Amino acid sequence: GVYQGSINAWYSQISIGGQPIHLGSYAAPADAAKAYDRAIWSKLGVEAAALLNFPELIPESLPYVAEAKQRQMEMEAEKARQRDEKIRLREEKEALREQRRLEKEE
Repeated sequence: GVYQGSINAWYSQISIGGQPIHLGSYAAPADAAKAYDRAIWSKLGVEAAALLNFPELIPESLPYVAEAKQRQMEMEAEKARQRDEKIRLREEKEALREQRRLEKEE
């Protein structure tokens, strides 16, 4: 990842097999992110597609980045569908409780 170390330094590192690999320090966060992208792509290849900050700078990554984004959108859509279903079921349950309460009052 990329993190700010001091006022004028940004650091970049990746972790492979739990071992951090320091990539260097940079004056700008974008430069540190580009170093991260190059390193993670060289180590992980297509598995790194979803992790890239600037995929346009690694042209061979673009088809995989598109696939990763599509998978991510599908996962987010499924989470939203599940959340909506949960809300619908909760509202249905509350409506049944209210109906039963009103029936008892009669």
